[in-house]
Amino acid sequence: MGYLSKILNLPTEKPAKEFKDPIFLIGLMRSGTTLLMHALSEHPQLLKVGFELNAMWREIGGLKGDKYSCPRLTEDDFHQRYLKNVVHYFSDYLAESKTILRHLSRYDQRRVHGSGGVFYDWDNVIPLNKSPHLSNKVRYLAKLFPRAKFVVLVRPIESQCASLKKHFQNTEIQKGKEYFLPDEDGSCWTKLDSENKNIARKTANEDFSSIVKSWISLNHTMLADLDQVDNGNIIVDYNDLVINQAETMERIFQFLSLDPKHKLKEIKIVNKKRKIHNTTTKGDPLTKWKKNLSEVEKVVITDLVTSNKEKYDYINKRVSDAKPKS
Repeated sequence: MGYLSKILNLPTEKPAKEFKDPIFLIGLMRSGTTLLMHALSEHPQLLKVGFELNAMWREIGGLKGDKYSCPRLTEDDFHQRYLKNVVHYFSDYLAESKTILRHLSRYDQRRVHGSGGVFYDWDNVIPLNKSPHLSNKVRYLAKLFPRAKFVVLVRPIESQCASLKKHFQNTEIQKGKEYFLPDEDGSCWTKLDSENKNIARKTANEDFSSIVKSWISLNHTMLADLDQVDNGNIIVDYNDLVINQAETMERIFQFLSLDPKHKLKEIKIVNKKRKIHNTTTKGDPLTKWKKNLSEVEKVVITDLVTSNKEKYDYINKRVSDAKPKS
């Protein structure tokens, strides 16, 4: 060690610090993932890394397909460089999150949304990445991060399909963007934009049945893939998150098993009364689907549930089995 290093007490090596594997919050679009993300990110250890990071995953994280598509990925799509890229991105994000500008940004988000964290336990912080577009990539994520945990939301078919239908309608009106569902099982929505409008496919707004098919296909893919990996996971019924917020949040924190020194903060988060913010339509999120779906659309759901009974029953059983036993 040099003379100045001794005087200034500068170590010759930077202390080693373990990178904590992320927590992935997944579930189909319109399943309550944003609501849950805002609540969880109030914990001093759970730092929300971006919003959904769709661009990051596509540009450096190994997501296949063009910028309009969202195919399923498994461990066969893994490459070491994708892991290095994502770890580097998360590490840089954590470092940047300590700056005063990031603190001010989080404070502003909390002021606007009434939730989300501002200050964190930086020595023990864990990246929290929420994205519906990762729901069909569970096996891929588990290969990247074998110790990552999954928090999974499943919303009942009627209310999720009604909400997604309205979301797609609003997106077309406000942004001129439409979506269609590819034939490949487990594939998520592909966006139709000015560059690929010539594709001869019925969009979600033209074919409500594709929205129902996506609920069955994507939820089945997500849950079946979870069964094939060793990562810890917790499956949450959207209805429980709405009706029994305190009990559901407490169950999630028990699963995450975070540092006991933050127990008082956990209790505060658990007991906080949260307003269910609907970005598509007004009304009770549990029952408004009855008004927002036509009688024809309700029949479409019934028919597709019947013709896909095995997958539908599997999804409901996985959700039911995950509920705490009274």
